[in-house]
Amino acid sequence: MENLGKYLKGLRKNLKLTTRKVQELSGVSDSYISQIENGVRKPSADTLRKLAPVYKVNVEELLKMAGYLPQDEPQYDDDNKPIDISFLLQRDGVLFDGEPLTDEDKDDLIRIARIILSKRKRK
Repeated sequence: MENLGKYLKGLRKNLKLTTRKVQELSGVSDSYISQIENGVRKPSADTLRKLAPVYKVNVEELLKMAGYLPQDEPQYDDDNKPIDISFLLQRDGVLFDGEPLTDEDKDDLIRIARIILSKRKRK
């Protein structure tokens, strides 16, 4: 539940929304939103359905994070081939420690990976 709250707070801040604005757009009280973000309250499935469009995320993702739907098992191909991290970073909803990554964060991670690879090539 704590990760869900951190995730929602990160989304809200990335969208530059106040809890009051989320209240206006979703009908969920700003105090309840604050309690969810701080891990004090677990949102109902109905609340998550109201918040998803405001945060521009898939409602199923929120329902899984809250435990209302089962989490997907990680999908690996049968050959267990390596996965290019740049491919993963192109997806929406990429998290690190429960916090959503912005496009700028993803670009920074790619730059860091390139620095690491260039250092390794010099050795």
